[in-house]
Amino acid sequence: MRLKKKWGKAVLAGTALLTALSGLSLSAFAEGAKRHVEILRDTYGVPHVYANDRFGLYYGYGFALGQDRLFEMEMAKRTFSGRVSEVLGDSFLEHDKAVRATYWEPSLQKQYDALSKEDKAILDGYAAGMNAWIEKVKAQPNKLMPKQFIDFGFEPEEWTAMDVIKIYYGSMVVQFSDRTTEIENLAMLQALQAKHGKDKGMQIFNQLNFIHDSKAPTVISGDEFDWNKKTESLKAAALPSLDTLSATAASLQQASVNTNELLPTTAFRSMSNMMIVGKKKAENANAIIVNGPQFVHTNPSYVYSVGLHGAGFNVVGNAPMAAPIILFGHNDKIGWGATAGFGDTVDTFEEKLNPANPTQYEYNGKYVPMETYTETIAVKGKEPVSMEMSRTVHGIVMQTDKEKNIAYSRKRSWDGYELDSLFGWIGTTQASNYDEWSKQAERMAISISMYYGDKEGNIAYYFAGKQPQRNEQQDVRLPTPGTGSMDWKGVYPANANPQVLNPKQGYIVNWNNSPAKNYPSPDMYSFSWGAADRVHVLDSLITEKQKLSPDDMWDLIRKSSYVDVNAKFFLPYLKEATKGLPGHDELAKAAKLVEKWNTQSNDANKDNKYDSPGSLIMETWLTNMITRTLADDLPSEYFELFKSPGYPNAKAYSVNSTNIQQGTKVVYNALLGEKAGVPQTYDFFNGKAASQVVREALEDTVKQLKEAYGPDMNQWLKPVVPITFQDKNYKGIPQANPDEKVYNHQAMNRGTENNLIVFTKTGEIIGYEVTAPGQSGFVAPDGTKNKHYDDQLGMYEDFGKKRTWLTREEVEKHLESKEVLQY
Repeated sequence: MRLKKKWGKAVLAGTALLTALSGLSLSAFAEGAKRHVEILRDTYGVPHVYANDRFGLYYGYGFALGQDRLFEMEMAKRTFSGRVSEVLGDSFLEHDKAVRATYWEPSLQKQYDALSKEDKAILDGYAAGMNAWIEKVKAQPNKLMPKQFIDFGFEPEEWTAMDVIKIYYGSMVVQFSDRTTEIENLAMLQALQAKHGKDKGMQIFNQLNFIHDSKAPTVISGDEFDWNKKTESLKAAALPSLDTLSATAASLQQASVNTNELLPTTAFRSMSNMMIVGKKKAENANAIIVNGPQFVHTNPSYVYSVGLHGAGFNVVGNAPMAAPIILFGHNDKIGWGATAGFGDTVDTFEEKLNPANPTQYEYNGKYVPMETYTETIAVKGKEPVSMEMSRTVHGIVMQTDKEKNIAYSRKRSWDGYELDSLFGWIGTTQASNYDEWSKQAERMAISISMYYGDKEGNIAYYFAGKQPQRNEQQDVRLPTPGTGSMDWKGVYPANANPQVLNPKQGYIVNWNNSPAKNYPSPDMYSFSWGAADRVHVLDSLITEKQKLSPDDMWDLIRKSSYVDVNAKFFLPYLKEATKGLPGHDELAKAAKLVEKWNTQSNDANKDNKYDSPGSLIMETWLTNMITRTLADDLPSEYFELFKSPGYPNAKAYSVNSTNIQQGTKVVYNALLGEKAGVPQTYDFFNGKAASQVVREALEDTVKQLKEAYGPDMNQWLKPVVPITFQDKNYKGIPQANPDEKVYNHQAMNRGTENNLIVFTKTGEIIGYEVTAPGQSGFVAPDGTKNKHYDDQLGMYEDFGKKRTWLTREEVEKHLESKEVLQY
């Protein structure tokens, strides 16, 4: 359903506005004057919107956003509503189908209809502001129409509140809280059991896809929050042990799964980090926040910067896909940030279909009908395509196998709470203290790690999301029988979620690691919280100094950006395995180069090669180590999912983030052996000593690098992988012209953008950010780019930052332009 209501047209301030108002009575003028919006842009082009009501405030937001990012947002709207093929053709039809399969239109509409008038005003105002700008563009296309529309051959379309909702839903809710690989996990388990037998196949599966590693580092220290103890106090089931998992696996079927459509080996490389210090560790400040959200590098930037002032708001910061929430920013009392949570809020239920009527499924002993409706997808140059949507008591049907009479539906703990989460999140930005902030944060049903700091030096962490209370016999990694016997018992209350205010250690650090002791990992084969975790890099940097200043905190970004996050865990094994070899031995020489290396993969001299051979030796050895450990035990199509060590790759779409991959974690646990936090019941080394396998992988490495780079090990220097700010969004949909890719010299393991918030001793809150390439993505019809198109590109590469201004006085001191809109 698309809302068709039009809103008022924006009118620029100045002579035209005065002329338009001159015929009004004094009372009418006064009434009209109340309904105006001011947009003040600072010297980096960031709009600060001033209005007296929510509609006007977000009207200004949408208007300014249209000026800066109209084509990007048009494609975001189409990306997340499944309407790309309407303008770009049938090559995007499968994308559109996949997107539409993620949302239930009647539910979103029902949630919108139930909103208060005040909350609706945010969504309606945002859409109306976009439409006001689009009217101006269509009135002056030769001047204002973004060149991308001209080149792609279509025009911007009118916006509705539902468009705003779907962008938020697709880019925030689905992106961060709808991850599951339970069907793929089942396919992998069955393939392993076909290759090795039932018991050995299960042993391997348990070590590949573990739900609990007792040695995994946590955001909250173990003595401050223990998930098992917390849930036991609520009389809920404790986490099942590996011995009791998969009790129902044998009864599950497997729908036809194309392994070529499984997640790529680089899945979950791009994730976010957070570093906060409070009074105990902050120097020359009460508290300091450094946030590094890691998204795909795109042009225009994935985030949009804005200030909102009035109608209960006084905030500045930025938001992914220009969401209605300022996700990373501050007001005049508190500051906040976020990273992905990765809580397991989703389960796949295997539904038994009625052989005589596949629109019915078995539930509690009888066949019941599914809810259904039809989606129609318009396709450029072709007939529309119909798509049947179905839903069981558990959720949307994602996949059906009619031959086996089964369907898989997706149950989400946040289903029906998407907009309550949105407005709770918005509410956190209006809070003035921890109690107000936490009350709003508890409304969050989706899985997000949320962070807080304030003028008094308080710091806090809250792991948001509705966590299901599952049946004790459920294997969370696999689909669950949908006949009713394995239904959830409910969800845990929000106050049971991992959380801490002013932790004893005086700081909070997160790089998407486990929130708390005994908290279960997500069900995904590509991501478990393990002992090998890159958060150790940040934790070590923070604990190196007793206190850290704002400059020290910002410099943590530079210090961590080039670190090989695998080196800490594997260097000791290389050293031990080559101990005793003569100095002239090639393996000893290679290991010595790695040992002497500072673990930084950097190109300080800008010769387009990484400075040390240790970088390439470590990457090549780890690749070979994974192969020697896992390749013979996994069916080849599944080994593909575990073989990547996750290093920057020039061929990869996004190269910003060097994460420790799941295959790497499995190998590290195998090396730990009995000391591992995951029981090692299957021997991946096939009876060999671990040190022998390490040496064999090193032999492979030396041979390969000699062939590729020659006999001189000092010349084993890997070519630098640059950062490409892509012309497509993270879903692969064009959001700029192909020739609009821009580049930085070298991949950096840091936020795609970064924020610094300093709570000073004097009570002032000072904010900084860098959001490359720039604030604006506007390219005029003649090809001229806005002055803020890429003016933060060099700043980002050099670890620079710019101020974010909050008070009107500050904004006016750094003013570039002023515009007044009437609505």
